[in-house]
Amino acid sequence: MTNPVPIREYAEDFRSDQLPGLTVVGFAQEYASVSLLTPGTGVIVFAAVEHSAGHWFEVFPIQASVQSSLADGIVSEPLPMTIASAQMLWRVEWIEEGATGPTLGSNPKTQYAGRGPVPINAVSSARVMAGVLIHGSQGERLLVASSNAAPFKVEIAISPEEVDQMLIGFESIEAATI
Repeated sequence: MTNPVPIREYAEDFRSDQLPGLTVVGFAQEYASVSLLTPGTGVIVFAAVEHSAGHWFEVFPIQASVQSSLADGIVSEPLPMTIASAQMLWRVEWIEEGATGPTLGSNPKTQYAGRGPVPINAVSSARVMAGVLIHGSQGERLLVASSNAAPFKVEIAISPEEVDQMLIGFESIEAATI
């Protein structure tokens, strides 16, 4: 049985339709960001933004911004591709009372993330725009997403296996859009 309470959505002002046509030459990853190097455009930086979705419940939708260059000391790795399309990815997140393992303090809560549905016993829930799936003109794919396990962490998947594994945690997408 699913939770009848309406789910609030959390998304940043990010338009994936501005990515097609951009040429990417490399990427850089830090704990709290993933950057795509795009000659002529600058560096597209993906980061997670915190939103309070309820008592003891924070969610972290993905956002993108453009910077002129990488921060000093950041090393990039090659990733040549021309972006053919990009698709925003959503997942549901919720908290439940209790915990399966040992905890400190009283009244523990456990946070979950995935495709859903949100269970009836969820204390709070949210639908979060947490990732972007990018398709290259030669059939390559990469996925950038806020972590479902660590606050502010942003992850990137490049290999087909990594992308497929990461997609499991998001709402289903239609094959026609891929």
